[in-house]
Amino acid sequence: MRTTTRVIRLASTVILCVAAFRSFGADQNLPKAETILDKYIEVTGGSARYEKLKTQVSLGNVELSSQGMAGTMAIFRAYPNLVYTVMELPVGTVEEGFDGKTAWSKSPMMRPRIKEGPEKASAQTSAIFNGEFRWRDQFAAVELLGLERVGGQECYKILATVRDAGTQTRYYDKNTYLLVKLSMVVRSPLGDIPTETLFSDYREEDGVVSAHRWVQNVVGQQITTTLKKVEYNTALPPDRFELPAEIKALIGK
Repeated sequence: MRTTTRVIRLASTVILCVAAFRSFGADQNLPKAETILDKYIEVTGGSARYEKLKTQVSLGNVELSSQGMAGTMAIFRAYPNLVYTVMELPVGTVEEGFDGKTAWSKSPMMRPRIKEGPEKASAQTSAIFNGEFRWRDQFAAVELLGLERVGGQECYKILATVRDAGTQTRYYDKNTYLLVKLSMVVRSPLGDIPTETLFSDYREEDGVVSAHRWVQNVVGQQITTTLKKVEYNTALPPDRFELPAEIKALIGK
């Protein structure tokens, strides 16, 4: 029972959802953090393409290697900040979402609940559609800390202050400007959980380049997400982001 509960809690952390290193001091000749973030937009599709996107559907598999468990995951997003994520695991279905006002989650081992305070703020920030493109809506400030190696890649290391939701440390490949690693603290019922996500297998679909493999390290556990397909501007059911009945009942209390 404890193992199952732990899996569910880890799964919720995954939804919130993305080696040895050598640091170098900041160099005055390095580009500004803002320039690097804008360069990422350019190499992954460009502003004109991003502005035309209104929905996104990501389908794939998730593996919790430490638990010997695997399942499927689907993420539905829509402009400006709607998201619904569902994971089908051997222990049951894990769901989370944000409908523009309410952040919520439910799973077999945890009661349906509404997120509040810092946890809600974090979920709201994560729900921003095309957050990498709309980074100015996410971050109150960004600062380039210097260069650091992630595996064999030399990366720009950026500290981003998230509006009402703490900070993130983001690593962009110096040559490609693609996001390689993200370190952040995830708000959860268990408290603040440090997470590290490595991104790889960047592929182009419908004019947008995105990572199709995420390896997360969460409290000593490794969770790997492999996307099979990413679709944009797909028509979604009108009720896709509607709150579940259990969550509506909580709001009414």
